[in-house]
Amino acid sequence: MSLSGILSDRDRSLGLLADVAIVGTAKNVGKTTTLNYLLERLGQVASSSRSAHPDDRRGQEARSLRAGSDLPLGLTSVGRDGEEFDAVTDLPKPRISPPVGSLVATARIAARRSGAALAYVAPTPYRTALGDVGIYRVVAPDPVEIAGPVTIDEASGTVALLRRNGARRVLVDGAIDRRASASSRVVTGVILATGMAMLDQGGGRLGSSEDRMTASGAATFAPDPESRTEAGRIAEVVRRTRAIVAMLSLPSSPHIVEAEPGRSATGALLPGGSFVPFEPGTTLDRGEFLVRWLPDEAEALVLQGALTETVARALLASRRRDLALVVPDGTHVLCEARTFDALGARGLVLQARSPITVLAITANPSAPYRPSVPSSALVAALREALPLPVFDVVAHP
Repeated sequence: MSLSGILSDRDRSLGLLADVAIVGTAKNVGKTTTLNYLLERLGQVASSSRSAHPDDRRGQEARSLRAGSDLPLGLTSVGRDGEEFDAVTDLPKPRISPPVGSLVATARIAARRSGAALAYVAPTPYRTALGDVGIYRVVAPDPVEIAGPVTIDEASGTVALLRRNGARRVLVDGAIDRRASASSRVVTGVILATGMAMLDQGGGRLGSSEDRMTASGAATFAPDPESRTEAGRIAEVVRRTRAIVAMLSLPSSPHIVEAEPGRSATGALLPGGSFVPFEPGTTLDRGEFLVRWLPDEAEALVLQGALTETVARALLASRRRDLALVVPDGTHVLCEARTFDALGARGLVLQARSPITVLAITANPSAPYRPSVPSSALVAALREALPLPVFDVVAHP
């Protein structure tokens, strides 16, 4: 099955065209290439639907519902993308070229840099460092720059405004360090782009001193990945990708909590379903205090915000076992991979109130600063380790 076929299945399960985030695990792993692949394929479906002979229109409409639409695609970014050179590495980047007729939500300065490719349609109430975010229509097949809002609420609102102005499917450009892009409040599916460039910078949320520790019982990796074998480098990328997928794809929580108005939504769920709010509200810098406060009989710790490394380590330092940890969704898991695994081993199981659906993985066997690996070897290793479809959209489009 193709990547566009994966979207078709998601559309059928939802009964509407899915809004999808393309999330990169690190820089240079092929996120923009994956986005352009989808824009091209979905744009082809839209074009063929518009030009179909009337006798073929019913079949074309059915195919449009499965894999695209003859109405505009929507596009935005949580953060900035589409510029000619990377602002951090100064390396050239793939440009973003949406199909003519698409709707793009981007900041005013980014739209100006897109030249004649964009025509103004409508405002939004959101603002970025590059100016007010507006809705624009693509009027020429030229590259565009996209800079959208970075909070979950504003990203969700931007997707809604794109739909209100005519988009039937919205693609959101994101990254693992821009967590809002993958939130279940923003999109109904995530495509995760990964690749060998993860070894250049630690791989998003795993990029810290903890990155040298095991994520799922695997051996720690050498400080100099260049000295590793090809098989070892592939195994390390698989390990890191698997950890990110596990953090994003938390199971749905059976615990339903409705906090009273004006009361904290962080607290303990007791046997029988009663909820005791943690009155300080925020858990920032209060990890040990929260764990000491937690009643012995609690069945679940419900967090209004993120599970931070501080809270996770405080739980591990306590003697708590067999406790559900409920977060809004997988973007709210901010602890390290090793800590995440240790929680699960203790019976402290992460659950999500609104689960994220990871639809597929795209794999990039090349990286700017190290030799490439065979595409077939990387794809095969990811497929063996993950219960998800894996594609190289360049080698096997």
